[in-house]
Amino acid sequence: ARGCKRCEPVMGLKPSDNLNGLRNAPDAEDCSFCNTARAPSEEEPQPNPHPDPPGLLIITAGTFEDRVVHSEKHVFLLVSADWCPPSKAMKPDWYELANLLKDNEEIDIAFIDSDKNRTDPRYIWEGSIPLMKLFVKGRKSSPILYEGERQVSAWLEFLAQECKVKAGGGLLKAQ
Repeated sequence: ARGCKRCEPVMGLKPSDNLNGLRNAPDAEDCSFCNTARAPSEEEPQPNPHPDPPGLLIITAGTFEDRVVHSEKHVFLLVSADWCPPSKAMKPDWYELANLLKDNEEIDIAFIDSDKNRTDPRYIWEGSIPLMKLFVKGRKSSPILYEGERQVSAWLEFLAQECKVKAGGGLLKAQ
């Protein structure tokens, strides 16, 4: 099934394949098709934040606690997979958001591939993707699910409202 190092090559799966029903649950420890233990995390890319696209922090299951939960910054996280058409459609805008906020000291724009990483059900229990959650510093145990429009202007408005962050590295002044 999708996300299994044993099944994907045998079944000839490519990242572009959209195979509903053959995807492992994000927190599955074993492949639902072949019952093989799934690797909990992909390798962390170097350097991170990633230079292409600029400003995007790549999260893995192995770095989630340090880079999201224990980070001193707000973290706006996209949970996604390469095979998902809505995920693919929104990635250019997510990359643009990361680039806009790359110099902001208050927030990280982050991404985790749900097929390559088991997500922590304490923070990400939803089973659908794409999924966006804001981990506000000081309130990381209760991330905010983003349910608005999937476009840069809507995300910037959301971030300004929830954590007073704006493009250009500054903070919005309280009204």
